[in-house]
Amino acid sequence: MRKIILLFLVLICTELKAQTSNKNLEGSWLLLKEDMLNGDTFNGNFVDLMMTFRKNTNLEIESKDSKIKYNYLLKDSIISISNDGNGVAAKYKIQKLTPFELIVYESFEKIPKSAIIRQYFIKTEDSYKVEMNKKFVYPYMRIGIDTTIQMNEYAYPSFGVFAATVNFIDTQNAGYEFIEKKFLKLAKVKKGIFRFSFILNKLGKIEAVNISESTEPKYNDFLAEAIYASEKKWSPVVFEGHLVNCIIKYEFNYEDLGNISNEDEKNEISLKLKLDSFYDDGMEAFNTENFTSAISNFSKLLEIKPLAHEVRAYRAAAYLAQKKTGSACVDWIFLKSHGVSQSNSLLQKYCN
Repeated sequence: MRKIILLFLVLICTELKAQTSNKNLEGSWLLLKEDMLNGDTFNGNFVDLMMTFRKNTNLEIESKDSKIKYNYLLKDSIISISNDGNGVAAKYKIQKLTPFELIVYESFEKIPKSAIIRQYFIKTEDSYKVEMNKKFVYPYMRIGIDTTIQMNEYAYPSFGVFAATVNFIDTQNAGYEFIEKKFLKLAKVKKGIFRFSFILNKLGKIEAVNISESTEPKYNDFLAEAIYASEKKWSPVVFEGHLVNCIIKYEFNYEDLGNISNEDEKNEISLKLKLDSFYDDGMEAFNTENFTSAISNFSKLLEIKPLAHEVRAYRAAAYLAQKKTGSACVDWIFLKSHGVSQSNSLLQKYCN
């Protein structure tokens, strides 16, 4: 009888411990950083994840582009996550859990620590949207009659031939590459460091161009011209339903090509200049309605860099202008298959 009572007390204590663990886990957790389990730096994307554990074992995982519901089970410091009864989708081992911090890592067998990602969360009472604004927007915001933010992972303009670019990284890179191509064509610069910023106002106009650092000031006017040349490519930022001004910052850093000894690096620079030439000649031909020449230059560029989506979109437009609808449709199908949803309306209009 004594053994039965002791066993009963152990079961009660075990159940209370499980309830306490679940109680600590309930609520919203904001991901602060990631590394590898062995302590190495994890070179992933910017952190924008929130997990919310409910009392009824429901779990919501929210990021900028999605909010997905799961079920979870906490047992022996292992969080098992499943989706609609389709089996366990992921398992995480709790390394540390307090009322305000949570550290977990992926639970895999026979996987080295150097291949396992560890995540650090803090407890929050705020919504995902508020947390993202606090992290990415508010610290870089200038409050005034015309509110101004700095381009960041959560609030950024769009750039390119389509109404919107795919994500922040695509937008940042597209703007950088356009200005750089124009600058190098105007200045023929081979070395130098150029740090600059400008404001894209809520009307889509560029203003307040500031070249804060330049080791070759004789090229500054060319750089300013290249910046202003990008104006028609940008679309203004919409933040919380309102158009706002946006500060955009870039840096160009060039070594002296003549002093580069690595042959592979020389070839890489030479290839980039060739691609720039095809792009510039193609755009000049397109803008002057010389569509045959535009298609020729865009095609040469795409042979080398097939995932240059903006160039492919311009080639499709040139094909359409020449009434070569079949060729245009092939390009739009390619763009759609690579996640460029803006091609859907063109496919529906011209390719059915």
